[in-house]
Amino acid sequence: MTNRMRKFLSVIIAIVIAASTCPSPALAADGIGAKAVAPGAGASVQTLMADDPVGLEAQASYANLKKAGLKFDLKANKSVSFTQYLRGAASSKFTAKVSKPKIKSISGDRKKATFTVTLSLKSFSTAQRDAVFKALRKDYTANQIFGGQFWGLVDYTTGKSLYASDNANKVKATTTETYTNTKRYAAADGTWFTMTTARKINFSVVYPASYKGMCLVVGGMTYPFASRNSTSKNFWSSTKTTYYQTQYFKKNKTNAHFMRIY
Repeated sequence: MTNRMRKFLSVIIAIVIAASTCPSPALAADGIGAKAVAPGAGASVQTLMADDPVGLEAQASYANLKKAGLKFDLKANKSVSFTQYLRGAASSKFTAKVSKPKIKSISGDRKKATFTVTLSLKSFSTAQRDAVFKALRKDYTANQIFGGQFWGLVDYTTGKSLYASDNANKVKATTTETYTNTKRYAAADGTWFTMTTARKINFSVVYPASYKGMCLVVGGMTYPFASRNSTSKNFWSSTKTTYYQTQYFKKNKTNAHFMRIY
């Protein structure tokens, strides 16, 4: 076994959120690897898929996110479940919960919303642990072994990211995240990794008081993190594409949960 295969891998298998795996705005812990990877940073990613061709599906237009068949079942203090890809084993199961939601009026005819998203690993079986060891021995990177989680803010009508600096709705969002419950797994041959099984993301969002279209999304990737295409990676920081054009919609439509905030 090579030294690289034995090196410490901090596998963030806990929960959203964004392409900016937070602290940067949007996507979430989209990250898995030696550390959380910021959206589009491409850390140890080795294999990236080419962009999906922009055909009829990519250009599809919907009246709003709900009409597109997305699940608006994310509610304050209620847990929802989603899965995340794991090479060679059953998908990992996670829960997401929104807590401490507060909305208040502030100066300039604006509102400020604060809330916390907690993402937790429900269970991690012996078979899943052994699958990680097997993949590491074959010299896969963590980005190829695991999927990822994503979370972010999207406009209800247009499906565009609200993290982009030029978003038409003048939404300003910041996030901070913390990790808890880290566990170390080791095999007899020296292969080992650590896993953080829970993550909290604190949101602070300022937006016009009249704006009613802000939506929070939380979900998991059903494909390797390394397989994200550029449309998905760049979505959170740009208004050039919509949620409908990303893998988050095309491949994870039923594995994501939404909540309206206003």
